[in-house]
Amino acid sequence: MQIIELNSILLVDDDEDCLFTAEKMLAKEVETIHQYISPAEALVFLHETGNKGSQFPDCILLDVKMPVMDAFGFLEKAEQLPGFTGSGCRVVLISAYFDFLEGPEIREKAQNHSCVAGFIEKPFMLEKLAELN
Repeated sequence: MQIIELNSILLVDDDEDCLFTAEKMLAKEVETIHQYISPAEALVFLHETGNKGSQFPDCILLDVKMPVMDAFGFLEKAEQLPGFTGSGCRVVLISAYFDFLEGPEIREKAQNHSCVAGFIEKPFMLEKLAELN
């Protein structure tokens, strides 16, 4: 029985262990999983997807804190891609830092991005994603 309703998902996290864990949890639930350690490479994937006229992923699980480009830098660039904003792709921000200090700041920044559907604290749990679905 499928507990989440997603056909495709894009995982973007600079932590290979987190990517591995999320992929293993999602493998039986999601038909297509794309994963990138580099936000820049994930943006190239999204750009190529849009250029081909293919459908963007149903959901992006996006780590908030990454070197070189954080989640909000990624979102600014993704929202500039033709067709992304109206695609229905939902972004779920994941972080180990949704504590009382950084959580409010992250949530405030997320309000500037209509594609952000929710937040999941690490470690990633499938049930948390199902609650947002």
